[in-house]
Amino acid sequence: MRHILYTLLLLAPLVLNATPRSEAQMVRRGPARRPASVAGIYLNAANQGYCYIYRRADGYLFVNEAGDKALFVFTGPNQLEVVETLTWNPSVVARVGADELGRLTIRFDAPGAVPSFWVLAR
Repeated sequence: MRHILYTLLLLAPLVLNATPRSEAQMVRRGPARRPASVAGIYLNAANQGYCYIYRRADGYLFVNEAGDKALFVFTGPNQLEVVETLTWNPSVVARVGADELGRLTIRFDAPGAVPSFWVLAR
């Protein structure tokens, strides 16, 4: 009986190490990469008006230079979409990037509209 237990103990590491490499090296993916925060004061590149992005528990509140508000949430890496608004086009997609100076930028795209940009001011 003792010999059988010793044999099993010696074989256990071999059986555990026999897992196929593809399973053993499987990488766990975390949530989509996104900037730490997009909150801040921005300048609308078209008219130099001040715009604001506030961090909220349910997403990010975007306020344009006219005071119009829209709630955005991340839907992919560096991409936000409108989930609540009264005045913005609900199909607007905001993409986070950087300009040549390394400043955070937000590009707004909507079907049939010319893209617009906000650049982080502070």
